[in-house]
Amino acid sequence: MYNKSSWKSHNGKYWIIKKYHSFRAQPVSCSVKERRARKNKETTLAQEEINARIRREKYEKLLLDNFKAGDCYLTCTYKEKPEGEEQVRNDWQKFKRKLTELFRKKLQLDFKFVGIIEHLLGGGRPHGHILIPELPKEAIKALKKMWPHGNVEIKTYGGEAVDAHRLAKYFCKESVFKLASNIQSSRNLIRTEEKKEIVSRAETFDEKMRVPAGYHVVAELSYSGYTEEGYPFTKVFLEKDDEEIERRKKRSRLHAANKVLGKQSGRKLATSESGI
Repeated sequence: MYNKSSWKSHNGKYWIIKKYHSFRAQPVSCSVKERRARKNKETTLAQEEINARIRREKYEKLLLDNFKAGDCYLTCTYKEKPEGEEQVRNDWQKFKRKLTELFRKKLQLDFKFVGIIEHLLGGGRPHGHILIPELPKEAIKALKKMWPHGNVEIKTYGGEAVDAHRLAKYFCKESVFKLASNIQSSRNLIRTEEKKEIVSRAETFDEKMRVPAGYHVVAELSYSGYTEEGYPFTKVFLEKDDEEIERRKKRSRLHAANKVLGKQSGRKLATSESGI
């Protein structure tokens, strides 16, 4: 038997499936146990690395659930060195309150965020990063005035799976995380939970998972390895095919059907995709 977890983003675009063994779901066959025994002779991940990976995955899912392409990634810097930690925290809180007022009262839009104050506890001059929803152009000037302490750099968030992964990885990177404030997020964010089950109908799992219809594998975020206990582990990151990809697939199937039927009857089907 083995464990299986499944997480699908709120909009259904992203789907993460993990399969792995654990103390509660151990294999019985000698071949799988031997694979674990060989791995146990190697160095396992330190607990800190495991915790960092769990944090990274948590915020990666949070970003996938709540932010999209075109949203704004802000970096707020200080022109002069701030007096200390308390001043930085106060400046950051005031800035977030002003952002909330801008979105809710002036723009009549929902405000949500994920952010962090980098170098708050040392290692360099403090500065803040915050991801917020897309802003209309006319609001950019007003936003920059809300941070009077220095510059506000605004970048467009890519919104793809790899963008969420890289940003979460940066926030949780040891050199950043240990000297930064806690990662902050608004309470109104969607937080989709993953579903877990123990699969008892099979001794172990096939690392080559069949991709569900309508999805494709994001190779950069999918991998196989071993858990901290030394058991085999597979993570598959799936992304839903967009409408254009689906149209291409339908056209390809239609072309193939036309080709076959054309050979059989000497004629072609209509170019409509209905019924295919």
